[in-house]
Amino acid sequence: MPLFTVYRNPNPASRRRVPLLLDVQSELLDDLATRVVVPLVPASQRKAPSVKKLVPTVVVGGQRYLLVTPQWAGVSASHWASLSAITQGIAPKSSRHSICC
Repeated sequence: MPLFTVYRNPNPASRRRVPLLLDVQSELLDDLATRVVVPLVPASQRKAPSVKKLVPTVVVGGQRYLLVTPQWAGVSASHWASLSAITQGIAPKSSRHSICC
């Protein structure tokens, strides 16, 4: 699984609130039974956080999202096969926090 790949959230219970997940786990750990992801929440759904360095605004597919780093989580690798990739391992542009075109 390429690092910094964005996936659609497969969980119907949370998909409306958190439509996208960013894979931040190193490929060195591909053999583990989980993947570490960070939720991407539409910027329009939440007010800007006071800790902007922990929750930066990123752009995915032309839309602004908050990268909610404090809520990172492990996702079972068995669920990972059902995820639909939005991007394929595109590294963020550090100056603009852009993940995808």
